[in-house]
Amino acid sequence: MQDQIESLPIEQKVAFVRGADMWHSGSINIDGKHITPLLMTDGPHGLRLADEEYRKKTGESTRRATAFPPAVTQACGWSEQLSYRIGRAIGEECVANGVGMILGPGINIKRDPRNGRNFEYFSEDPFLSGELGSSFVLGVQSCGVASCVKHFAVNNQESWRMGINSIIDERSLFDIYLRGFERVIQKGKTSSIMSSYNKLNGILNSQNKRLLKDILRDQFEFVGMVVSDWGAVYQRCEGLIAGLDLEMPSSGKMNDYEILEALKVESEQLNKSGLQKSGCLECALNESCRNVLKLVIDHNLDSSSFKDKLVECDYESHHSLAVEVATKSIVLLKNTNNSLPIIIHQQSSSQSNTGIPTVLVIGEMGINKNRIRIQGGGSSFVNARVVIPFIDALCLLGDQFGQQKEDWVEFTQGYDMSDHDEMMKELMPKEQLNKDNIKREGEKEKESSKSSEGEQLNLRTISRCQQILIDQAVQLAKKSSSQNIIVFLGLPEILDMEGRDRNHLQIPSCHIKLLKSIYQALRNKTEGEEEDEQRRKKIIVVLSCGGVVEVREWINWCDALICCHLAGEGAGEALVNVMFSEEDHQSKTSDEESHQHKQFRFASPSGKLAETWPVSLYHSPSFRHFPSGPREVTYNESLFVGYRYFDTLATRTRTKIGDQNDVVQFPFGFGLSYTNFEYSELEVTVKKKSNEAKTQSSSSSDQNEFDEDSLYVEAQLTITNTGAMIGEEIVQLYVERGNITSLLSVGFEGMSQNESKDTKYIPINIAPSSHSSNLLHQYHPKHELLTFTRVGPIGPGEKKRVILHFPVSRLSFFHPIISPLLGTTAKFLREQNKKKEGLLNTLNIRLPARVLGVGNYTIEIGSNSRDIRLQSDIVINPEVIAQPIKDPVLEETQKPLEFVSLLRTTEEELIAHSSLGFYGSFTDNEFPDQEFAKIFKISSEEEQKSLIFVSHEKTEQNSSDLNVKVVCTQKNNNFITIQVEIENNEQVSEDQQNTIVLKRRGSEFFQGNESLKQGDFSLTTPLGLIKDSFLIKMLASVTRIGAKQQLKQFCNDSLVLDVLSQCVVDNLPLNALATNSQGQVSRAALQKLVDKLNGQGSTFGFIRELIRKAPK
Repeated sequence: MQDQIESLPIEQKVAFVRGADMWHSGSINIDGKHITPLLMTDGPHGLRLADEEYRKKTGESTRRATAFPPAVTQACGWSEQLSYRIGRAIGEECVANGVGMILGPGINIKRDPRNGRNFEYFSEDPFLSGELGSSFVLGVQSCGVASCVKHFAVNNQESWRMGINSIIDERSLFDIYLRGFERVIQKGKTSSIMSSYNKLNGILNSQNKRLLKDILRDQFEFVGMVVSDWGAVYQRCEGLIAGLDLEMPSSGKMNDYEILEALKVESEQLNKSGLQKSGCLECALNESCRNVLKLVIDHNLDSSSFKDKLVECDYESHHSLAVEVATKSIVLLKNTNNSLPIIIHQQSSSQSNTGIPTVLVIGEMGINKNRIRIQGGGSSFVNARVVIPFIDALCLLGDQFGQQKEDWVEFTQGYDMSDHDEMMKELMPKEQLNKDNIKREGEKEKESSKSSEGEQLNLRTISRCQQILIDQAVQLAKKSSSQNIIVFLGLPEILDMEGRDRNHLQIPSCHIKLLKSIYQALRNKTEGEEEDEQRRKKIIVVLSCGGVVEVREWINWCDALICCHLAGEGAGEALVNVMFSEEDHQSKTSDEESHQHKQFRFASPSGKLAETWPVSLYHSPSFRHFPSGPREVTYNESLFVGYRYFDTLATRTRTKIGDQNDVVQFPFGFGLSYTNFEYSELEVTVKKKSNEAKTQSSSSSDQNEFDEDSLYVEAQLTITNTGAMIGEEIVQLYVERGNITSLLSVGFEGMSQNESKDTKYIPINIAPSSHSSNLLHQYHPKHELLTFTRVGPIGPGEKKRVILHFPVSRLSFFHPIISPLLGTTAKFLREQNKKKEGLLNTLNIRLPARVLGVGNYTIEIGSNSRDIRLQSDIVINPEVIAQPIKDPVLEETQKPLEFVSLLRTTEEELIAHSSLGFYGSFTDNEFPDQEFAKIFKISSEEEQKSLIFVSHEKTEQNSSDLNVKVVCTQKNNNFITIQVEIENNEQVSEDQQNTIVLKRRGSEFFQGNESLKQGDFSLTTPLGLIKDSFLIKMLASVTRIGAKQQLKQFCNDSLVLDVLSQCVVDNLPLNALATNSQGQVSRAALQKLVDKLNGQGSTFGFIRELIRKAPK
């Protein structure tokens, strides 16, 4: 059928590449056969199918479906198997409801904890996101249903999401924000990708040719369909040419007319030129029709391939799966004095403490079916088939042990989540609430801003109704005979939803006040009284949230803290599974555990965080650059997202977990257990895959990659359960890069990298120069996650041998200078291969063109990113993996300069042919912001001494004599023009008021930026600029020197020149390389600056000219 696309009427093709309505693709007739529209719907964690007839019958807007835990919870399970099973179950429900494509999963990076949609995304780490996303996609598509991975790409905030410009450097783009998508395409084989609303480096993603074609199609070799986010199409013709196949939803034929008119104009132009061929737009339209048609045929209910995969939908088993996923994903964050689990004693006539201990449940989130937090809000909201809150699960537990609820369970509301005014206050920034002291109308009492213990409690007031509920809960907690006080706290849905970012990381004020009041009531002792630990009431907090919250203020007010995030429809049952345990369950072996057949399967918590929890929002690396807007947001933290920043900071400042000055509350991968695990007997080897057999491993994450890479690293270790309870452990493998001596490109033999079965490593020979070492030594985080595995269950005293492995190619990274050159070479080779026959085994470069460093690496095995238990060094040896460069295509060409990177080149040639411009200029990728200055290391004391800063005081007389106005504009990519206007100064006449010009290499990314006001330090580049650091002061000093020299044509008075040049510095935007810093710089310091810029910074030519004139 696809061969007949070109002969179809234009009108049919145009209608086929847009939605027929809100949820259906277009339809088309080919050879008299009607291709029915494909039904698609939301569903990252469950089917959300809008049905008008169902709404009329039931009053519910969407059909009921299983509400699985969202991605934020799934990720804490660190299990590809669970993700696959969730995808499979959702696929089965799609088939049962006639849905051909599910819009999910979302695999965007959690750049900042305030993103209101973080609950839909897996992690701050691209590898973990890519692995879990791939498994989910494979599960969905095993049922014949298409999976649509979203949101492509660099879509990391809800504020101004419809068009904000995400400005990011190339290395971060490929190694952080695109790597998860790359993995899901190559391993998960996803059928569809959804483009996002935002811009990427100035171009809307729905019409970004580089993103949708050059990267997605050419480099990732994606062969599926690209669909727009709903309403994300702005210029349809440009979108078609860029590679956007399907516009959703229907535009009401508005864009049809635009396409038809553009095709008419294009045809007329071709006819005038006498060319008998299809134009660019028509070719793009035909290609999009093919892509849409392929997906519709493969995944439509009417197709034979779909009917072959029809499966029955067992909703009961899906609910059990939802409970299992939540159970394995719940994270235990604190457990003082073994407050958990709550032990259910064997009933005996001789014992008084038999059966289930009494519990007191406080908090509407645990007792009200309509208030329990099982998911976030927005387009992913699922109309759950069944919701079992914690209080109902306790009733079921009592039934299992023959106890009535009223005999052992007490509960009270604690707070009112339906108090709309109270919850709306949580949307406002903490500082504004404290300042405004907001109160409900008619309230006369004010909460004291000072607490007796001096805690920094919110100064925000709470309503009278909330205070009444708190008082009731406190009184019940004091009178209750229960020793287990379970308090449910968390975020309201209004803070976990699409379309809105958070302003802070705090839970509601009424929740904090409730916990504090309970703590003070239960812990207050009369003078001289000693607390009886045996009769001491335990305060157990259950936290429901869609992301990171600040806990430092109140974590000491509880004995145990358990985070269930958003646990899906089985939240209550899962919490019972991990919070309770039978008396004899603790000593069971793993074999005995597997034969349980009761409704509740008690388990030790085994979930681990998939994102870092900082002590405070202000410690987040993106704090000052989120959400920014309304026009643009700069990714100043570059590579250093999440643990990549926090662990690097801890290493540089020599901070350990628990130290008073540590900025991390809970590190990446953190999670406690009721038992303990010992790591031992680590063996790490670099191996070569044999042709006879594939390597076997307990980790399933790398099987596809092993088909492509002949070299892999294998780590074997022993895990021993040294505790008294059965449990599971998640073993994490990180790598720390050491000294690099040379670079290799990652290549393959054949025409297609996705079909190639063997990876080749090609040496890149860089001729020696004064800056060659800087090309080799790129900035890297302290370490990065490379693989993981879930181990268990392991019984007390049991040991298990664990094998982890990963391909050597996973150590590669995107080089901001060399990788684009290798990419150009790879495209050239592919084009040449297509023109010649018989060269299917020619050597080529794998895209995106990352490079592998030859040298030392440290393999780290840990329980979390800050708890490394074992480590071992390995060496990547070029004699082992380098392949000779013998390529017939290259030998037949004239070897143009841009392709010599495979053979031999000099650094100057690399720089000259770099296409990255401003973002490729700083090869060392320096930390960009004041927060990163803590981990920026000056190489030597001599370098510090070479910086001489002289303060220039401005007297009142000088200030009154001078009235200076500085305006900065950018006329082209090579000059920054500064207009200096001086008034009320006898030494400068009107005809001397003129302009000065600072030469520099410009960048198109910054042509629309406004000049920053004095004192405004908002950065506009993620590379190399550190406020108040020696580097930024050097840049400012250089600008002062240049401005001062050129201002001499107006004035010879040194004091006036000092003031004028400082005014220029104060008013220039930072992308013009200036800041509010004073001082002069020595020649030695300038030379250091040139070395640090590696001879290719945007100010290099300007600085080189100034070195001769700099102070000695």
